Amino acid sequence: MHYVFVHGWGFHNGIWSSLIESLRPEKVSFIDLGFVRGGPPPAADIPSDAICVGHSLGVLWLLKQTLPPMKALISVCGFDCFFAHADPKILRTMRAGLARNPEAQLRSFWTACGAEPFCTADQFVLPALAEGLTWLETWDAREAHRALTCPRLALAAADDLVVRQPMCEVVWSGETLVWSDHGGHLLPAARPDWCAQHIKTFADDL
Repeated sequence: MHYVFVHGWGFHNGIWSSLIESLRPEKVSFIDLGFVRGGPPPAADIPSDAICVGHSLGVLWLLKQTLPPMKALISVCGFDCFFAHADPKILRTMRAGLARNPEAQLRSFWTACGAEPFCTADQFVLPALAEGLTWLETWDAREAHRALTCPRLALAAADDLVVRQPMCEVVWSGETLVWSDHGGHLLPAARPDWCAQHIKTFADDL
């Protein structure tokens, strides 16, 4: 089984390392959205018939691309349209903070995710971080989500302060949505064994 992993805003694919260690997939590819430097090297492209796993904005990115047919889509704290469900002040505040003091803004975001400081300021790619906020402000993949014919699994954390429970329930209504009682927004790093077990069970049923 080939898995493709896509990270969210403010991170790189290092967030998946513990989950992949637990999952032990046959083949793994990474998509790097370029927000911060570091992490595993990215794949040149996405293979067909892969299980695509996105974290947060990574799910929206997957839905917005013209991709080979996916075998399945797995969302971890993800969504198909952020601005439709979140207070617009959140993104305005983040954009202002990124312009004024990038390190303080990223540290504030990582704290909201329940994460330790993820990298140092010299690893930031500020144009990419600003572009990622534009995606969150403007990208709407709800139609693409509805048009999917592959199986879907959504994993979410009840204590996620970024993608909160009401948003998850709307976005993944009528689909398989599995809740962790803790783990925060960086669920794949906080509870890698839990995520891996649910992904394995889902993949075994494909």
